[in-house]
Amino acid sequence: QHLAAMLDSLAHEPRLNVHYIFLLVGEGVVLQIEPDRPAGRVVGAGFASYLVVAQALASGQSGISDALPPEPSTLSAVEGPPKVMLVVALRDADGRLIGALGEVVDLTNAGLLDYLSRTITGQTGHAHIVDSAGLVLAGTDAGEIGKANVHPDMYIPLIREGRAGVGTTPEVADGVFEEMHVMAFVPLTAARWGVGLGQSEAETFATLW
Repeated sequence: QHLAAMLDSLAHEPRLNVHYIFLLVGEGVVLQIEPDRPAGRVVGAGFASYLVVAQALASGQSGISDALPPEPSTLSAVEGPPKVMLVVALRDADGRLIGALGEVVDLTNAGLLDYLSRTITGQTGHAHIVDSAGLVLAGTDAGEIGKANVHPDMYIPLIREGRAGVGTTPEVADGVFEEMHVMAFVPLTAARWGVGLGQSEAETFATLW
């Protein structure tokens, strides 16, 4: 009961949109999970099928996943924004790996969105946090969250190469070209994600034309 209460308290951390938090033992077996239990994710279930969990248990290193595949919840049928998994490997007093602690969150927290909003300028300014596949995990345009085709010609190569870049890239909506954007992109170090921000080419160079 004490363990369940502790996990439930962590799961309601106000600075994060936590969907559930879990404690794993052995080779990824769920010892405790709170508070929202997705279908099939119960005590005794195995989480080692998640790549980020398998890597943490094998290496002892913390890990952050890309967007997780949608999974139905016993409490809600709404899929909602993309969710990611954060995992920390646990060791005993002798340094042996004994399990992992993890949580599933989404990045639509108001504080994070406010921070992103403060990085943009102009009428067409926008910003994204994308995973290694280029899927938008968070952004200033709610309509782009969960999409994987936002500036893919720029974001995905830079993520793969692990480098920053600035350049022009087409804005395409439903397969139709709309305009060129000037974007800056920076990869993150804690996860294979990146942050992109910019605005339309016309607005960027308006004072020069």
